[in-house]
Amino acid sequence: ATEWSRMAAQLSGDPTSETMGKAFHMNQFADEAWNKHLISTDTADRLKACGHAECVVLDLGYTGLTDEGAEVVASALAKGGFPELRELILADNRIGDAGAKAIAEALEKDGAKNLEILDLNLNEIGDAGAAALAQALQNGGAKNLEQLYLHHNQIGDV
Repeated sequence: ATEWSRMAAQLSGDPTSETMGKAFHMNQFADEAWNKHLISTDTADRLKACGHAECVVLDLGYTGLTDEGAEVVASALAKGGFPELRELILADNRIGDAGAKAIAEALEKDGAKNLEILDLNLNEIGDAGAAALAQALQNGGAKNLEQLYLHHNQIGDV
């Protein structure tokens, strides 16, 4: 988990920096995440094709994304990598509580202020991950979220 956070910090830079501007180095970010085996080739290609700043829908469903891959996506969100994102599809992957918590933290940091749909169906998210997502939303994260899909995870009765 330390490797992805170091990589995310190094590649995305300080979002307030003058040199950073609007550019988020998604191609480099995706390549290094792939090189570190944090995401699959397909996932890296989808990230690069998204166009980051203009990306409205990011579909990483069915890519084998794990917690570490979800943490990479969450880091990009938290750093402002997808300012126009409306729909994030992470369905049918292997995301567990750690990945859900990372996404929740990104939502709480207003990393997805325009997000309307978050699809986390068919993953391995348990009670702790679901609680983190609920807390992030209660704390004002993803204010525009209209649909949250968590079907077919490992969430118990609440």
